[in-house]
Formats: sequence, structure tokens, C-alpha cells
Amino acid sequence: MGDRDFEVIHTPGHGSDSICLNNEAERALFGGDSPLLITSPSPFDAGSLTAPDKLCAREIRRIDFGHGAPLTERTKQRLRESRRLASTGVPACESQLTRH
Repeated sequence: MGDRDFEVIHTPGHGSDSICLNNEAERALFGGDSPLLITSPSPFDAGSLTAPDKLCAREIRRIDFGHGAPLTERTKQRLRESRRLASTGVPACESQLTRH
């Protein structure tokens, strides 16, 4: 977009065609309506786990969502917590997560 490169990441969950746009140079992600931060235990299908898996593998420092304020602190920790909560229904202890 413009003079910046963005990686398109397929992140099904909100819809089967959902994507996020990642700017590696800025370490910024545009998440749109993809369900990136899971905040409560509930049954999730395998598609909902795809986004946190893919995003935890990248160095993301800021996430801009389709709605609400951006996430600018403990981004990687929040993504890892979401992944654990979605896969097990049990929140991870902060001491087990890497702070970034």
C-alpha cells in the first residue's frame, strides 16, 4: 500500500476469507475483524486457532483492529494467551509467557 510492503495473512475465523495485513518493517498489523484476541474460554473451531498461530510466529508490536483502540503493549504475550485459551480453555500464567 502506497510505498510500503504488506504481507497478506489468511486468518479465517470471522469469515473463511478473512485476512490481516502485516507490515514487517513497522511491526504493525491491520487485523480488521479477524478474531485475534480471545478473552474468554469457549469452544473454538480449528479455524479460530489459525490466526494466533500465524501471528505468534511474527514480530508484531502493534495491532490495529477494525473496531476499538489499537493494541500497543504486550502484543506477543496477548496473542500467545489467546492461542492457549482457544486451544485449552485455560488461561496461561503470565510467568510462562515471553514478554515483548
